[in-house]
Amino acid sequence: MPVDVAILVVTALLAAVAVVAAVVAVRALREVRGLGATVAEAPSTDLVAPEPVAPPPAVVRPVEVVDGRVVAHLTRDDLVQARLSRPGARLSVVAHGVAHALRPESRDRIVALVRREYRRRRALRLKVARRALRSVPPETMQRADWLGTDDTPRLAELVSGAERLFEIVFLRNDRDHYRRTLRAWYSNLKS
Repeated sequence: MPVDVAILVVTALLAAVAVVAAVVAVRALREVRGLGATVAEAPSTDLVAPEPVAPPPAVVRPVEVVDGRVVAHLTRDDLVQARLSRPGARLSVVAHGVAHALRPESRDRIVALVRREYRRRRALRLKVARRALRSVPPETMQRADWLGTDDTPRLAELVSGAERLFEIVFLRNDRDHYRRTLRAWYSNLKS
């Protein structure tokens, strides 16, 4: 799985958990406030035990045995009561939303929107950089200072700096490529 998709999935899961936690906290706070109000309203001298409520009578459904398996014929209300209780309904709604967000077409649309925004901001940064470069008079700008021809560290400096922290397994020096890259960037900024 690509890294950007993994980050998107983790972000979606964290957002879902945060929303669920916020909803639970708000509901718990409302219940506590409601209990406090009812306790304050009730007189303390007239405490009466509530009468027990009898459970509704159980309805016997026909049951069949087919191929050694018990088959119960349930109504739609039975299924809704069993499967979609309040927490179950909320969980199914959240699961449906996450599944919708993780579908390939939704995921691709989200990735495309992120890429478009990234490219738009990159274009704005380049535009601002070009304006800033054009606003500076050429005689005040010293090319060698910001192209890195004078500041590139030598190989011995890099090795001594990494000596205690890292073990050098492979070494490749692209110093000339770096210089050419910076010059190409400079020529693109000038145009």
